[in-house]
Amino acid sequence: MTREWTTTELSRLREMMAAGVSRERIMRELGRTYQAVGSAIVRHGIASRVQRAWTIGDDMDLIRAINTGHSVSRVSADVDRSEHAIRARLARLGVSLRECRRAA
Repeated sequence: MTREWTTTELSRLREMMAAGVSRERIMRELGRTYQAVGSAIVRHGIASRVQRAWTIGDDMDLIRAINTGHSVSRVSADVDRSEHAIRARLARLGVSLRECRRAA
C-alpha cells in the first residue's frame, strides 16, 4: 500500500526540484523512495530540472574518482548526480566497477 503525498510534501518537492536539489537528497528529506519521487513528479506535473550533459572533463573526473577507490554513492554526492546516472555513465564509457574495485 502506497502512502499518499500530502500538500506540504508536494510543495516541498516542487521547491526542491525548482532549486535543482538531487533526487537522492529529496528522497532522504521526504522519506520517499526513488520511484515514489519520480511518480509524484510525473503525476503532479512537477517539472524536473534539465539533465546536464556530460563533458569530457566530467568523464575524466568520474573515471579518476572510481579508479582511486571512491564509492558510487560518494561520487554521486560529490558531483550532484544520481547513483543511477553515475552507473549508467560508467557503463556507457565501458568502465567496469568490478574491475576498478579489484584494482584499487
